[in-house]
Amino acid sequence: MASRPRVLILSASDQEPLDVANALQRQLDYKCDPTVWTQDVFQPGRSAFESFTNAVDNHAYGIFVLTPDDTLHKGDEVFLVPRMNVVFELGYFAAKHGIHRAFLLTPRGDKRSYLSDLAGIQPVEFNLERFRKGEQVPALGAAVAMIQSAIAADRLEYPKEVQNRRNLLAMEDNQTILAEERYCLAAKLKSGHNIRLTLTGIPRESGAELNSGWLMGLRPTAVAWDNSPGIVGNSQSFWATGPSEAFTDFRVSRECRELTIEIHENDGVVDGQQRHPDSIKRFHVQDKS
Repeated sequence: MASRPRVLILSASDQEPLDVANALQRQLDYKCDPTVWTQDVFQPGRSAFESFTNAVDNHAYGIFVLTPDDTLHKGDEVFLVPRMNVVFELGYFAAKHGIHRAFLLTPRGDKRSYLSDLAGIQPVEFNLERFRKGEQVPALGAAVAMIQSAIAADRLEYPKEVQNRRNLLAMEDNQTILAEERYCLAAKLKSGHNIRLTLTGIPRESGAELNSGWLMGLRPTAVAWDNSPGIVGNSQSFWATGPSEAFTDFRVSRECRELTIEIHENDGVVDGQQRHPDSIKRFHVQDKS
C-alpha cells in the first residue's frame, strides 16, 4: 500500500486565507497528510526561514493560498494581490520540488497580474464568493478534486506481488519479513517518473558489516546503480527512470535484524540531491532457521 502524500499548505496570516487553508486541510485529509503552516511548522529556538525550509524538505507537495490580501500600485491602477512572502515561499518550494508539485490556489476570475512571471502555469481556482457565504465545502470542492487528481498522477504504482514474490515497496511500514526468503522491489514508472531507493540494514551483532549477498542484482536495464553493486556502510542506493517496470529479486541475510527502505518519488532524485524521502518503510527480519 502506497504511503499517503505529505502536503504543506501555506497562506497569509490574515483570518480569511487561514480559513481557506484550514478548510482545504479538512477536505484533503481523506487521501493526504496535509499540514497548515500554523500547525507546529515554525519551531521555537529556530529562525522562521530555518523552520520553513525544514518543512519544505519534509513535504512532497505544497499548496499556496494566493488570496487578495494586499494592494499593489502599478501606474494609475491599484491591484489586490497576495502577501509577497507567500509568493516567495511558492518560488522556494518550486525550486526544491518542481513547479508540478506546487499548486497555486487562487480565487476564480483573478487576473493575477502580479504573477506575470508565472503566467504559463495553470492555477487551481476556487469560488471565493461562496466561501465568504459560509459554503466552504462546495467552494473548494472542484479545487480539491483537481489537486488530488494531480497528486495521484504524480505517484508511482507498487504492485503487491510480481513473479510470485511479495513486493516490499507495497507493504505497510513496521512489518516482519523472513531472512533468506525471496521478496522483490518493484515499481511501475510512467514516462517522466523516477524513483530512488536507499536500503539500510542493521546487523544482529553490533559493529558487524553486511556483505553484498543480502541484496541481489537488479534488472531490467532501465534500472541503474548510483555506484557499484554492494553494501557501503550497510547501505545501498539505486534509482530507476520511466517508462519502465523496475524490478529486482531481493532477500535479506540472517546477519541482518532490521531493514529500512527510503523511497524518493519524482523529486529530482536522479540528480543525486538529498531530500526528505516521500516514505520510509522499516522491516524486522526474523530468522526462520
